[in-house]
Amino acid sequence: MRLIAFDYFRAIAILSIVAGHCISYKSITSFDERVIANLIQGGSPLFVFISGFFFHHIFYRQFAYSQFMLKKVKNVLLPYLFLSSLALIYYLSSGVSLPDANELGITSLSHWQDYLTMFGLYLWTGRTSFAYWYIPFIMLIFLMSPLFISYIRQGVKTRITIFIIALVVAMIVHRPAGNLSPWHAVLYFLPMYLLGILVSMHRDFVQSYMANKTIVLAAGVIFLAILQVLIYPGFGNLHKLHAFTFDGLDILILQKIVLCFFFLSLLQKLSERYPDIPALMLLADASFAIYFIHPWVLIALVGYKWLPYVEEMSGLVQFVVTFPLTIIISLAVAYLIKRGAGHYSRCLTGW
Repeated sequence: MRLIAFDYFRAIAILSIVAGHCISYKSITSFDERVIANLIQGGSPLFVFISGFFFHHIFYRQFAYSQFMLKKVKNVLLPYLFLSSLALIYYLSSGVSLPDANELGITSLSHWQDYLTMFGLYLWTGRTSFAYWYIPFIMLIFLMSPLFISYIRQGVKTRITIFIIALVVAMIVHRPAGNLSPWHAVLYFLPMYLLGILVSMHRDFVQSYMANKTIVLAAGVIFLAILQVLIYPGFGNLHKLHAFTFDGLDILILQKIVLCFFFLSLLQKLSERYPDIPALMLLADASFAIYFIHPWVLIALVGYKWLPYVEEMSGLVQFVVTFPLTIIISLAVAYLIKRGAGHYSRCLTGW
Protein backbone atom coordinates (compact mmCIF):
# COMPACT_ATOMS: atom_id res chain seq x y z
CA MET A 1 0.00 0.00 0.00
CA ARG A 2 1.39 3.39 -1.03
CA LEU A 3 1.77 5.85 1.80
CA ILE A 4 0.71 9.22 0.38
CA ALA A 5 1.84 11.08 3.50
CA PHE A 6 5.39 9.83 2.93
CA ASP A 7 5.27 10.81 -0.73
CA TYR A 8 4.46 14.30 0.48
CA PHE A 9 7.22 13.95 3.08
CA ARG A 10 9.78 13.16 0.36
CA ALA A 11 8.69 16.30 -1.48
CA ILE A 12 9.06 18.39 1.67
CA ALA A 13 12.47 16.80 2.38
CA ILE A 14 13.94 17.71 -1.02
CA LEU A 15 12.51 21.24 -0.72
CA SER A 16 14.18 21.48 2.69
CA ILE A 17 17.56 20.32 1.36
CA VAL A 18 17.52 22.77 -1.55
CA ALA A 19 16.32 25.56 0.73
CA GLY A 20 19.18 24.90 3.16
CA HIS A 21 21.72 25.21 0.37
CA CYS A 22 20.09 28.36 -1.01
CA ILE A 23 20.17 30.17 2.32
CA SER A 24 23.83 29.38 2.99
CA TYR A 25 25.23 31.62 0.24
CA LYS A 26 24.79 34.96 2.01
CA SER A 27 25.84 36.04 5.49
CA ILE A 28 23.12 35.68 8.09
CA THR A 29 23.73 37.86 11.14
CA SER A 30 20.58 39.10 12.91
CA PHE A 31 18.78 37.07 15.57
CA ASP A 32 15.62 36.48 13.55
CA GLU A 33 17.60 35.57 10.40
CA ARG A 34 19.60 33.02 12.36
CA VAL A 35 16.43 31.46 13.80
CA ILE A 36 14.96 31.20 10.30
CA ALA A 37 18.22 29.74 8.99
CA ASN A 38 18.20 27.13 11.77
CA LEU A 39 14.69 26.13 10.72
CA ILE A 40 15.61 25.93 7.04
CA GLN A 41 19.08 24.38 7.12
CA GLY A 42 19.75 20.74 7.94
CA GLY A 43 17.26 19.03 5.63
CA SER A 44 19.39 15.92 5.18
CA PRO A 45 18.19 14.29 8.44
CA LEU A 46 14.68 14.27 6.96
CA PHE A 47 15.91 12.28 3.96
CA VAL A 48 17.80 9.88 6.23
CA PHE A 49 14.69 9.39 8.38
CA ILE A 50 12.60 8.59 5.30
CA SER A 51 15.26 6.16 4.05
CA GLY A 52 15.21 4.30 7.38
CA PHE A 53 11.41 4.21 7.35
CA PHE A 54 11.25 2.62 3.91
CA PHE A 55 14.07 0.18 4.72
CA HIS A 56 11.70 -1.47 7.19
CA HIS A 57 8.43 -0.75 5.40
CA ILE A 58 9.49 -2.05 1.97
CA PHE A 59 12.65 -4.15 2.19
CA TYR A 60 12.70 -5.88 5.57
CA ARG A 61 10.05 -8.56 5.09
CA GLN A 62 11.66 -10.11 2.03
CA PHE A 63 15.16 -8.75 2.47
CA ALA A 64 17.79 -10.05 0.06
CA TYR A 65 21.09 -8.25 0.55
CA SER A 66 22.46 -8.73 -2.97
CA GLN A 67 19.23 -7.59 -4.64
CA PHE A 68 18.93 -4.64 -2.26
CA MET A 69 22.48 -3.47 -2.95
CA LEU A 70 22.10 -4.00 -6.70
CA LYS A 71 19.07 -1.73 -6.70
CA LYS A 72 20.91 0.94 -4.70
CA VAL A 73 23.93 0.76 -7.01
CA LYS A 74 21.71 1.23 -10.05
CA ASN A 75 19.47 3.99 -8.68
CA VAL A 76 21.85 5.86 -6.36
CA LEU A 77 25.50 5.05 -7.06
CA LEU A 78 25.41 5.10 -10.88
CA PRO A 79 23.95 8.64 -11.16
CA TYR A 80 26.48 9.75 -8.56
CA LEU A 81 29.40 8.25 -10.51
CA PHE A 82 28.13 9.71 -13.79
CA LEU A 83 27.57 13.25 -12.53
CA SER A 84 30.71 13.29 -10.36
CA SER A 85 32.79 12.19 -13.34
CA LEU A 86 31.27 14.94 -15.48
CA ALA A 87 32.08 17.47 -12.77
CA LEU A 88 35.71 16.34 -12.50
CA ILE A 89 36.11 16.43 -16.27
CA TYR A 90 34.73 19.98 -16.25
CA TYR A 91 37.04 21.12 -13.44
CA LEU A 92 40.13 19.62 -15.09
CA SER A 93 39.35 20.81 -18.61
CA SER A 94 38.17 24.34 -17.75
CA GLY A 95 40.93 25.31 -15.36
CA VAL A 96 38.47 25.87 -12.51
CA SER A 97 40.07 25.00 -9.18
CA LEU A 98 39.17 21.64 -7.75
CA PRO A 99 36.90 22.17 -4.71
CA ASP A 100 38.47 21.47 -1.30
CA ALA A 101 41.72 20.31 -2.94
CA ASN A 102 43.86 21.43 0.00
CA GLU A 103 41.58 19.77 2.53
CA LEU A 104 41.79 16.54 0.57
CA GLY A 105 45.58 16.75 0.34
CA ILE A 106 45.65 17.17 -3.45
CA THR A 107 48.70 19.33 -4.17
CA SER A 108 49.73 18.31 -7.69
CA LEU A 109 48.54 16.27 -10.65
CA SER A 110 51.78 15.28 -12.36
CA HIS A 111 51.34 11.55 -12.94
CA TRP A 112 48.47 9.21 -13.74
CA GLN A 113 48.64 7.92 -10.15
CA ASP A 114 47.87 11.46 -8.94
CA TYR A 115 44.76 11.58 -11.10
CA LEU A 116 43.66 8.15 -9.90
CA THR A 117 44.13 9.20 -6.26
CA MET A 118 42.29 12.46 -6.90
CA PHE A 119 39.40 10.64 -8.54
CA GLY A 120 39.17 8.19 -5.64
CA LEU A 121 39.23 10.94 -3.02
CA TYR A 122 36.44 12.88 -4.69
CA LEU A 123 34.28 9.80 -5.09
CA TRP A 124 34.87 8.79 -1.45
CA THR A 125 34.06 12.22 -0.02
CA GLY A 126 31.55 13.47 -2.60
CA ARG A 127 33.26 16.84 -2.78
CA THR A 128 32.78 17.34 -6.50
CA SER A 129 29.70 19.19 -5.24
CA PHE A 130 28.71 20.66 -1.89
CA ALA A 131 25.71 18.29 -1.86
CA TYR A 132 27.20 15.00 -3.04
CA TRP A 133 28.72 13.99 0.32
CA TYR A 134 25.35 12.33 0.99
CA ILE A 135 25.92 9.50 -1.49
CA PRO A 136 29.12 7.96 -0.01
CA PHE A 137 27.48 8.25 3.41
CA ILE A 138 24.17 6.65 2.44
CA MET A 139 25.93 3.86 0.50
CA LEU A 140 27.77 2.99 3.73
CA ILE A 141 24.40 2.89 5.48
CA PHE A 142 23.07 0.56 2.79
CA LEU A 143 26.14 -1.67 3.13
CA MET A 144 25.40 -1.91 6.86
CA SER A 145 21.89 -3.27 6.19
CA PRO A 146 22.46 -6.66 7.90
CA LEU A 147 23.08 -4.73 11.13
CA PHE A 148 19.73 -2.98 10.72
CA ILE A 149 18.01 -6.30 10.09
CA SER A 150 19.45 -7.45 13.41
CA TYR A 151 18.33 -4.19 15.03
CA ILE A 152 14.75 -4.72 13.87
CA ARG A 153 14.72 -8.21 15.39
CA GLN A 154 15.68 -6.98 18.85
CA GLY A 155 13.19 -6.32 21.61
CA VAL A 156 11.60 -2.91 22.04
CA LYS A 157 13.74 -1.94 25.04
CA THR A 158 16.95 -2.90 23.23
CA ARG A 159 15.96 -0.92 20.12
CA ILE A 160 15.10 2.17 22.16
CA THR A 161 18.35 1.91 24.14
CA ILE A 162 20.44 1.64 20.96
CA PHE A 163 18.61 4.62 19.47
CA ILE A 164 19.23 6.77 22.57
CA ILE A 165 22.94 5.84 22.62
CA ALA A 166 23.23 6.66 18.90
CA LEU A 167 21.49 10.00 19.48
CA VAL A 168 23.83 10.98 22.33
CA VAL A 169 26.83 10.05 20.18
CA ALA A 170 25.47 12.14 17.29
CA MET A 171 24.99 15.16 19.54
CA ILE A 172 28.61 14.88 20.64
CA VAL A 173 30.31 14.17 17.30
CA HIS A 174 28.41 16.80 15.21
CA ARG A 175 28.64 16.64 11.43
CA PRO A 176 32.10 16.20 9.86
CA ALA A 177 34.06 19.31 8.92
CA GLY A 178 33.41 20.09 5.27
CA ASN A 179 31.33 16.89 5.11
CA LEU A 180 34.59 15.19 4.11
CA SER A 181 34.31 12.03 6.24
CA PRO A 182 31.56 9.51 5.30
CA TRP A 183 32.16 7.42 8.46
CA HIS A 184 31.87 10.52 10.64
CA ALA A 185 28.59 11.26 8.86
CA VAL A 186 27.39 7.74 9.66
CA LEU A 187 27.95 8.42 13.36
CA TYR A 188 25.95 11.64 13.15
CA PHE A 189 23.01 10.51 11.02
CA LEU A 190 22.63 6.97 12.38
CA PRO A 191 19.91 7.89 14.94
CA MET A 192 17.79 9.43 12.17
CA TYR A 193 17.94 6.17 10.20
CA LEU A 194 17.11 4.16 13.32
CA LEU A 195 14.25 6.53 14.10
CA GLY A 196 12.81 5.96 10.63
CA ILE A 197 12.91 2.20 11.25
CA LEU A 198 11.25 2.60 14.66
CA VAL A 199 8.46 4.79 13.26
CA SER A 200 7.78 2.24 10.52
CA MET A 201 7.65 -0.58 13.06
CA HIS A 202 5.20 1.35 15.27
CA ARG A 203 3.47 3.44 12.60
CA ASP A 204 -0.09 3.04 13.88
CA PHE A 205 0.89 4.07 17.39
CA VAL A 206 2.94 7.04 16.16
CA GLN A 207 0.18 8.26 13.86
CA SER A 208 -2.48 8.06 16.55
CA TYR A 209 -0.25 9.72 19.14
CA MET A 210 0.83 12.57 16.83
CA ALA A 211 -2.60 13.14 15.29
CA ASN A 212 -3.57 16.21 17.31
CA LYS A 213 -0.13 17.53 18.25
CA THR A 214 0.79 19.49 15.10
CA ILE A 215 0.79 22.88 16.83
CA VAL A 216 2.69 21.59 19.87
CA LEU A 217 5.32 20.00 17.65
CA ALA A 218 5.64 23.21 15.59
CA ALA A 219 6.23 25.14 18.81
CA GLY A 220 8.89 22.61 19.82
CA VAL A 221 10.71 23.04 16.51
CA ILE A 222 10.73 26.83 16.85
CA PHE A 223 11.83 26.64 20.48
CA LEU A 224 14.83 24.47 19.58
CA ALA A 225 15.77 26.80 16.70
CA ILE A 226 15.73 29.76 19.10
CA LEU A 227 17.63 27.82 21.76
CA GLN A 228 20.42 27.08 19.26
CA VAL A 229 20.75 30.79 18.46
CA LEU A 230 20.99 31.59 22.17
CA ILE A 231 23.72 29.00 22.75
CA TYR A 232 25.80 29.12 19.54
CA PRO A 233 27.05 32.23 17.67
CA GLY A 234 26.53 30.78 14.19
CA PHE A 235 23.53 29.14 12.57
CA GLY A 236 22.60 25.88 10.89
CA ASN A 237 24.63 22.70 10.99
CA LEU A 238 27.45 22.21 13.50
CA HIS A 239 30.62 20.75 11.99
CA LYS A 240 33.94 19.66 13.46
CA LEU A 241 37.05 17.83 12.31
CA HIS A 242 37.58 15.41 15.19
CA ALA A 243 34.46 13.49 16.09
CA PHE A 244 35.17 12.78 19.75
CA THR A 245 36.49 16.14 20.90
CA PHE A 246 33.79 17.88 22.93
CA ASP A 247 32.56 21.19 21.55
CA GLY A 248 29.06 21.41 22.92
CA LEU A 249 25.98 19.34 22.12
CA ASP A 250 24.34 19.44 18.71
CA ILE A 251 20.81 20.83 19.14
CA LEU A 252 19.92 20.82 15.45
CA ILE A 253 19.46 17.05 15.31
CA LEU A 254 16.92 17.29 18.15
CA GLN A 255 15.09 19.98 16.22
CA LYS A 256 15.01 17.80 13.10
CA ILE A 257 13.66 14.84 15.07
CA VAL A 258 10.78 17.00 16.33
CA LEU A 259 10.41 18.37 12.79
CA CYS A 260 9.98 14.82 11.44
CA PHE A 261 7.13 14.21 13.86
CA PHE A 262 5.62 17.61 13.00
CA PHE A 263 5.56 16.69 9.32
CA LEU A 264 4.16 13.23 10.10
CA SER A 265 1.32 14.87 12.01
CA LEU A 266 0.68 17.57 9.41
CA LEU A 267 1.06 15.48 6.27
CA GLN A 268 -1.09 12.63 7.52
CA LYS A 269 -4.00 15.08 7.84
CA LEU A 270 -3.15 16.67 4.50
CA SER A 271 -2.97 13.32 2.67
CA GLU A 272 -6.32 12.22 4.10
CA ARG A 273 -7.97 15.41 2.92
CA TYR A 274 -6.05 15.82 -0.35
CA PRO A 275 -4.73 12.39 -1.43
CA ASP A 276 -3.36 13.54 -4.78
CA ILE A 277 -1.61 16.90 -4.84
CA PRO A 278 0.14 16.86 -8.25
CA ALA A 279 2.94 19.29 -7.36
CA LEU A 280 3.97 17.33 -4.26
CA MET A 281 3.72 13.98 -6.06
CA LEU A 282 5.92 15.30 -8.87
CA LEU A 283 8.50 16.65 -6.42
CA ALA A 284 8.50 13.31 -4.58
CA ASP A 285 9.02 11.30 -7.77
CA ALA A 286 11.76 13.63 -9.00
CA SER A 287 13.37 14.19 -5.59
CA PHE A 288 16.62 12.36 -6.30
CA ALA A 289 17.04 14.04 -9.68
CA ILE A 290 16.48 17.44 -8.08
CA TYR A 291 19.05 16.53 -5.44
CA PHE A 292 21.65 15.62 -8.07
CA ILE A 293 21.01 18.62 -10.34
CA HIS A 294 20.28 21.50 -7.95
CA PRO A 295 23.91 22.16 -6.83
CA TRP A 296 24.94 23.00 -10.38
CA VAL A 297 21.90 25.22 -10.90
CA LEU A 298 22.62 27.09 -7.68
CA ILE A 299 26.31 27.48 -8.54
CA ALA A 300 25.33 28.92 -11.93
CA LEU A 301 22.75 31.32 -10.48
CA VAL A 302 24.80 32.57 -7.54
CA GLY A 303 28.42 31.42 -7.90
CA TYR A 304 28.68 32.34 -11.58
CA LYS A 305 26.20 35.24 -11.17
CA TRP A 306 23.78 34.14 -13.91
CA LEU A 307 21.08 35.71 -11.75
CA PRO A 308 21.06 39.52 -12.26
CA TYR A 309 21.81 41.72 -9.24
CA VAL A 310 22.47 38.67 -7.08
CA GLU A 311 25.34 40.41 -5.24
CA GLU A 312 23.12 43.33 -4.19
CA MET A 313 20.51 41.10 -2.55
CA SER A 314 20.39 40.64 1.20
CA GLY A 315 20.59 37.13 2.63
CA LEU A 316 16.87 36.42 2.97
CA VAL A 317 15.91 38.27 -0.25
CA GLN A 318 18.47 36.22 -2.17
CA PHE A 319 17.01 33.07 -0.62
CA VAL A 320 13.44 34.02 -1.57
CA VAL A 321 14.57 34.55 -5.19
CA THR A 322 17.03 31.67 -5.63
CA PHE A 323 15.05 28.94 -3.87
CA PRO A 324 12.04 28.72 -6.22
CA LEU A 325 14.26 29.33 -9.26
CA THR A 326 16.60 26.51 -8.28
CA ILE A 327 13.69 24.10 -7.78
CA ILE A 328 11.99 25.02 -11.04
CA ILE A 329 15.15 24.90 -13.17
CA SER A 330 16.35 21.64 -11.57
CA LEU A 331 12.97 20.02 -12.15
CA ALA A 332 12.87 21.25 -15.75
CA VAL A 333 16.37 19.88 -16.46
CA ALA A 334 15.48 16.57 -14.81
CA TYR A 335 12.31 16.32 -16.91
CA LEU A 336 14.17 17.03 -20.15
CA ILE A 337 16.76 14.36 -19.33
CA LYS A 338 14.00 11.89 -18.46
CA ARG A 339 12.22 12.56 -21.75
CA GLY A 340 15.45 12.39 -23.75
CA ALA A 341 17.09 9.38 -22.11
CA GLY A 342 13.95 7.34 -21.46
CA HIS A 343 14.44 4.47 -19.03
CA TYR A 344 18.20 5.18 -18.98
CA SER A 345 17.56 8.47 -17.18
CA ARG A 346 17.33 6.64 -13.84
CA CYS A 347 21.03 5.75 -14.19
CA LEU A 348 21.86 9.37 -15.06
CA THR A 349 19.85 11.40 -12.55
CA GLY A 350 18.05 8.90 -10.33
CA TRP A 351 14.64 9.55 -11.96
